[in-house]
Amino acid sequence: MRREARDVVETLKSSRSWRLLLLEYVSYTARNRGSAHALRAKRRSFRETLAGSLERRSRSLEKEPALPADQLALLLTALVNGLAIEELAEPGIVPTDLLADALPLLLGPRSASAD
Repeated sequence: MRREARDVVETLKSSRSWRLLLLEYVSYTARNRGSAHALRAKRRSFRETLAGSLERRSRSLEKEPALPADQLALLLTALVNGLAIEELAEPGIVPTDLLADALPLLLGPRSASAD
């Protein structure tokens, strides 16, 4: 999974135009609710696919993830989008290994609550 995480960061660094288009499209659909359905459907489908992959990974490792797969998928999607915004604002700021280093913290086993 490290290699895939590195690939994601390298892609967001090299796909500046696509990230800008995504931000513009999200902004447009936020202002024009009638256009938002298609974007919501695509984003939902992506998160469902990612959640399925995360569930399969957890089963293969026989480990309980820190969060339910659907929440992890949302968190990872938001994290990658945030990294993309940071990279747009300040090119070169996101280390290639940052996501790969963070994934074990997010995907690791659920810890005991310290309530």
